[in-house]
Amino acid sequence: MLRKSDEEQLLFGTKHSRAVLTHNRRHFEKLHSDFVQKQLEHFGIVIAGRRDVYEMARRVALLLKAIPGDLFRNQLFYI
Repeated sequence: MLRKSDEEQLLFGTKHSRAVLTHNRRHFEKLHSDFVQKQLEHFGIVIAGRRDVYEMARRVALLLKAIPGDLFRNQLFYI
């Protein structure tokens, strides 16, 4: 999915029932708002601050442990 737009990334995740993990807070917050306004669905957006890969993996694991996968739909999470 290299060189694909943010919207294409989110639509790909939606088509394959997958949440999107991104560092791109500004663009994906807007995309989430646009989807909500247009009553479109996505399978979740997880926005991660730039961190060491091990810290990011730890935070993702904590999120996955705390939130069942079926509750990710149309949600925006920050880790």
